[in-house]
Order: sequence, then C-alpha cells, then structure tokens
Amino acid sequence: MKDIQFIKVFISMVLLTTYFITFSHYGAFAYEKVFLSSSTFAEGTKIGPVDVSEKTKPMSLKILNNQIDKWKQEAKLSFQYVEKHEEMDVSMIEIRKKDSVAKAVSGETNPLMADVSEKQLKSMIAFSFPQLDLNTFDLQSLQKDLADIGSYLQKGETVIDLTLYLKEQKKRDIVAERLFKHQVGPDLQDFIHKHSSIKVTANAVFSFNEWIEKTGFRSLEEDDLNLLSTSLFQIIMQSNFLILEKNQSESLPGNIELGTEAKVQPEKNLNFSFMNPNDQEYIIEMKMVNGKLYMALKGIPFAYQYKMILKNKETIAPKVVVRYSPSLPFNEMKVKTSGKKGLLIQVYRVASELNDKYKEEKISEDFYPPVHRVEIHSSLKPPEPKQVEEEDSKESTQQPKSDQLNKNEPNEGQKDNETKAENKQQAS
Repeated sequence: MKDIQFIKVFISMVLLTTYFITFSHYGAFAYEKVFLSSSTFAEGTKIGPVDVSEKTKPMSLKILNNQIDKWKQEAKLSFQYVEKHEEMDVSMIEIRKKDSVAKAVSGETNPLMADVSEKQLKSMIAFSFPQLDLNTFDLQSLQKDLADIGSYLQKGETVIDLTLYLKEQKKRDIVAERLFKHQVGPDLQDFIHKHSSIKVTANAVFSFNEWIEKTGFRSLEEDDLNLLSTSLFQIIMQSNFLILEKNQSESLPGNIELGTEAKVQPEKNLNFSFMNPNDQEYIIEMKMVNGKLYMALKGIPFAYQYKMILKNKETIAPKVVVRYSPSLPFNEMKVKTSGKKGLLIQVYRVASELNDKYKEEKISEDFYPPVHRVEIHSSLKPPEPKQVEEEDSKESTQQPKSDQLNKNEPNEGQKDNETKAENKQQAS
C-alpha cells in the first residue's frame, strides 16, 4: 500500500517537473508564434517613421531598437520659457516598441506608441523652472506633444515653448508694478488719461520720443516728459528688456531719485529707448492714484525676478575757481557761484531665481558733475609806500605856517598892555 502511494507521488512530481521545464523552454517560442508571427510584413508597412516591409516581427523589433537607440543619442530636446532655455533628457519619452510591433497592421503606416509620465514631466519642469506654477499649465497637451516627438523619432533639436501651454488667464499677469511717490501736474495727468497704455511688441524696439510724437500730445513741459520717461525706466528695470539709450541731466532734478533718471529732450535727440527681446508681447498700463502715477507691466511672467540695485555712490566736492576784476576795490571779494557737490552712482540690474542671484549686469553709470565755486577778487594793487611818505611830509610842511601865524598874532597879555597905554594917552 505504501509503495502504491509512493509511486503516485513520484509520478506527480515527474509530471510537474516536466511541465515547468517544457513551459519555460517553449514559452518564449509560443509568444513569438502568437504575438511575433514569423510571417513577414507586406510591402509599404511602417511603424512610425521606420520601414519594416518584408520583415518579420522579430526583425522589425530589432530594427526599431536600433533606430530608437540612435535617436536617443542624436536627438536634442529642450524647453524654452520666455528668457530661460533648458535642455531635457529624451529618455523621459518612453517608446512602447513591443506593443507597436505586436499591433502593427501589415501593409499600412502604423503608429510608434510613446508615453510620457506626468509625474516625471512635473519633476523635470519643477527642477529646471522652479518659479513656475505647474497648475497654470496644460500638462496633458504637453504630454501628448512630447509623445508625438517620440512617435516620429524627430531628428535634430526640438525646442518646446512652454508659454504655449500656459493657461490664458496667466498670459496677462502683472509682472511688475510701481506707484511713484511724486505728485503729477495737471498736464501730465491729462496725458495719462488719454494715453493709458503702451504696447511693447515682441522682439521690437520702443522709442519714447517716437511714441510721444505719435500721440500728437505737444503740450507737455520738459519736466513732465522727464518724469514720464524716468518712470518708464524704473518699471522696465523689473523686466529683462534691454536698455538701449538712457541719458541724464547736468544736475539731478529735485523730483527724481539718484540713479533713476532717464532724461529726454526730442529737440536735442536725447531719447529713452529699450527692446523687448522676448517672443511675447507685453502691455504697460498707466493710471493716476491720488494724484500719483501708477504703472503696471502686464504679460507672461518671467522665468527670473528682476530688480534695480544702486552701487558705489560717490560725492564729489566742488573746486574753487578764483577770478580777478579791476571793478572791485582793493582787497575785496564776492562769490559769483556758491558751488554744488557732484554725484556719481552705478546702476545695476539683478536677475534672481527663488532669491538666488542668477545674473548681475551694469546698466549705467550716472554722473552729475560738481558746480565749482566761483570767487571774484579785486585785481587792484595795494597803495605804494612812497605815496604815504609824501603825504606825511606835506602835513609836516604845512604845520610851521600855522605856527608862524600863531606867533604873529598878539597874545592876550600883549593886547591888555596895549589897551592900557591907549587909555593913558587919552587921559593926558
């Protein structure tokens, strides 16, 4: 009885062992028979851009592997967001080559299936563009377009403009704004009400003087023009726009802060101009708030944060210029010009990403020369000593004459004696 049970167990073990060995050996062969038929594809069969005409499925899979490996080595993929450009790894695109071969229809152009992981995509964007809010992007459309790049094994360099996937409400964001502290005169207020926005065209130069001329508004005084151009300069410094021309006055105006002036004077060809180097258009909006000028730059947010920094301020003492004039009495002086200290400051723009400085560039060096003190001194020479001696000798010569006169005049005693003598003669 025990022998019979042993034989049953033994036979079962042999059958199971034979089954596993047979399955492992012929499983791959069975897969190829079912999924990768040894029959060849008909003429004109393509999987993605790869021609697999008259190739078996195993051969087609091998050809695809070679083409995909070559594509990964040669292809370049990068993301562009406004002013920032970052290269991406094409391996983020997963190509499903086995599924593509298995589902290919003979004699037709078949898709090369590809996928992009949303999690991996978010991770790569967050790493390369940390300031971006991923919730403001249409990531599904981006995933699909990236998958298409893999499906066609697109050669060369492919640049994906991320701004195309930005949701519409973010394309008119306030990217920079400022309320200027000085009160604005009535003429400039009237101008702002009538011309409240400036279109900054993509990849184009903006000229302040040309813009003013096009408005046809000619009643603005020079101070109003300078205040407006200076305000524009300060708002532009919060962007990546290129400053092409910026000028200063000979002396710093009282209503403008040091380092911020952008003087304009059309009749002397003094202009303020800048360029928008981006592929996107921006709008500068202006309005009055309690008599003060408010400006806002609107458009697609930049990849970096920009701000103006003033450095290395210097105060230059005026010199004393001495001039001589014969119209002033000897040893006298008057101040024609009291003088004023000069100023020098360097203007920089800093680009940062999450408070980490990325780049610093020098924009200008504003110099206001000192006004020298001008003193007018008398050019007359002092009186010569000889003239003083002659005057003294004249006075000494005149003094004896007066003494002689005094000697010739009778004194009071003599006068009394003479009077007594006359009285005696009259009595006799």
